[in-house]
Parts: sequence; structure tokens; C-alpha cells
Amino acid sequence: MPMQKMKIVVACGGFSEENEVSKISSAEISRALQEKGHSVRVMDPADYTSYQEFISRIREQDPDIVFNGMHGSEGENGLIQALFELNGLAYTGSGVRASALAMDKYISGLLAESLGMTVPARRRLARGRLPRFEPDFPDLPLVVKPNDSGSSVGITIVTEPAQIKPALAEAALYSPFLLLEEFIPG
Repeated sequence: MPMQKMKIVVACGGFSEENEVSKISSAEISRALQEKGHSVRVMDPADYTSYQEFISRIREQDPDIVFNGMHGSEGENGLIQALFELNGLAYTGSGVRASALAMDKYISGLLAESLGMTVPARRRLARGRLPRFEPDFPDLPLVVKPNDSGSSVGITIVTEPAQIKPALAEAALYSPFLLLEEFIPG
């Protein structure tokens, strides 16, 4: 039985710190879909004046599905998924709630713990707060990262106390909440 050819919009780029890697992966996704015979249009919200216009332009394409190739918080935290759902657009990937929960590293760690999984010791801080080290908090090295940003953006492995403040400042560029975690080598 032949595969049904689809009309697909690949959403990519955007305004997050990971827009360039999104464009690269989305170009590969688009190429692979076209090789399978699908009709593909790559669309970037940065090319439009607003998300409203971006969604309107996607709807004009009348796609069978939107392939979410957006990276970083913008494409992974549930907001673009909510826009797709509110506008009746089928899309790839997790839904709004799952995306929001997975993007929040602290909350997703709590969920994993509640299921009996082992997770690194961690503390969540508001931007601008210095960590208070407690007896049960791990020694150095530790990982400092934005709580809700994608991939490895803003992440520092701290090996000496003098690195903590600059690591917090780096992570704070990407999120109002920061995460300090036990370093697990490997």
C-alpha cells in the first residue's frame, strides 16, 4: 500500500537562543520529508511581525500537520504547542502540559523522583539569589544551569567556589530560575 503524501509545514528558528540549531535540524527534516514525496514548507516565526501572523500564514498553507522543529524554550515549553492547538493545527511532539512539565528541569526532577527514579541532588534558585549550601547539598563539582532552557545553553560545571557567581550570572541570562545540581560524571 503506497504511503499517503502529506502537506507539511516545518516550524523552525524563532527567537530563542537555539534558533540557529533549529534551522539546521529543520532543513534536514524538510529534506528527508521531501525525499519521501511530501509537500513541505519551512516557516520561521522570526519572518513575521507576530505569532498571530505566523499562525495565520501556517493556516493559509492548510497543512495536514505542522512538524515542530523549533528548539529551546520557545519550541519546547508548551507555548507554541498551545498556539497550534488553539488554532486547530495538528502538530508533532508532546502536548502543552507534557512540554511545559518537561521543560521545567526542577519540576520534571520532582516527577521522576515521585516515580521512584534516582535524580541528582539539586536546588532551584531565583535569579539574583546566591545559593545557601546545606549539609546535604553536594560538594563541588556541581552543575549550574537555567531551570527552563533547552539543551546545553547557559550550563557550567563548577569545580571551584570562585566559579559559582559567574556560572549563576551565565545561567541567569536564559531563565529567571536557576538550578544547581550534583555533578554526575559520564
